[in-house]
Amino acid sequence: MAVLDHTLYAVDDRNALHKGGHRTMNDLTARALAISRQDKTVVIVGIDVCGFNASLGAAVKDAVFKSRNIPPSAILLNASHTHFAPVTQTWITWGAFYHFPDSNYLNKVVKAGITRAIETALDNLSPSRLYFTRGTTQIGHNRRASVNAAKPYDNVLDVLKITDTEDKLKSVLFLTGCHPVFRNAGEESFTLSANYPAVARKLVEQRTGTDNAIFIQGCGGDINPRSSDHRETGTELGKDVLQGLDAGLQRIEGKISFHLDTVNIPVHPWSLDSVRRFKKANEGKAGDIEAEKNVRWADLMLQRYRDNIVENILPEYVQTLNIGNWKFVGISREAVTEYGKGIREIWPDRLVSVAGYCNDVASYLPVAWHIRTGVYEGFGSFFWYGQPGLPPLDVYDRVIDAIRRKNR
Repeated sequence: MAVLDHTLYAVDDRNALHKGGHRTMNDLTARALAISRQDKTVVIVGIDVCGFNASLGAAVKDAVFKSRNIPPSAILLNASHTHFAPVTQTWITWGAFYHFPDSNYLNKVVKAGITRAIETALDNLSPSRLYFTRGTTQIGHNRRASVNAAKPYDNVLDVLKITDTEDKLKSVLFLTGCHPVFRNAGEESFTLSANYPAVARKLVEQRTGTDNAIFIQGCGGDINPRSSDHRETGTELGKDVLQGLDAGLQRIEGKISFHLDTVNIPVHPWSLDSVRRFKKANEGKAGDIEAEKNVRWADLMLQRYRDNIVENILPEYVQTLNIGNWKFVGISREAVTEYGKGIREIWPDRLVSVAGYCNDVASYLPVAWHIRTGVYEGFGSFFWYGQPGLPPLDVYDRVIDAIRRKNR
């Protein structure tokens, strides 16, 4: 195999030359916003990956702590969750090529790029003004609407506007919750892309003149785009952001504080006998993607039993950045749409933004309905993610109550 001019070539065992059809939109980025006041600094980073393990986040934060002395709890990492980026986390129950990310790409490109984005933001701090506005967007819909009469969808769109002291725009950060996933057919299925977030970012940058529009993924675990065209979705979102930049702006002022907490969610792992029976029931079904995944999950669990490392908790990370009168709460895992509204309601008189996919994307974070109904978010996804079991029905209450009690 060889690469020439960004094109992949290969020779097979018959000496026939093949030219790769894979493409890239060249829009996978890591974008950082550093905010400092007096002796406190926080950094918010939007990263165009589907997800990442906590180990990558820890490695990035450790590197920045060593180079710039910024505490890990002051750096919030968010995955855009684009489904069209190279693998950046372990997927042991998927096909063999998904099991582990390429170490060169993960460390020399992704980790290095995130670290460089953070350090660049820190090195270019300058006097600024911050403004917050809240609007709505209709780019998404609840993908379980056909079986969930409530059809929940938190369509909040939060926008942070950063200007210099003369009110010239410097950066824009915008947050909403919706999967960057589309038809996955034709050329799009093998094109590397940040998907609709990149389209929205580009539109905002072109219309405003800034070169640093940052997308943050909200609680979009069960929210899919309404349109099957990511360009249409990104354009609609970009226009919604631009509308927000001109209306209802509130000045952000005050001190900075930051916290990183862990909520331990109990799980009941399947028994050893149950895992064995499950494996036996799914063996011998070559070509059945679900059955093959189930066998790989069973093998993973059997190995964990042999090594005595079967876990009975799901650690949920909750990071809180207080920037004056704006509170930014980032939670880990693929949080479904209800978590955004639920966390905001803890502080009804504050400006509160909530993001999922932060610091560790280890599984879904469902609510009781998903678990009770047995839909993908509350059942099947935990096998794909290689988790030891399902969270309890009251997982939503546990997370919300823990955040309320901490009152960060």
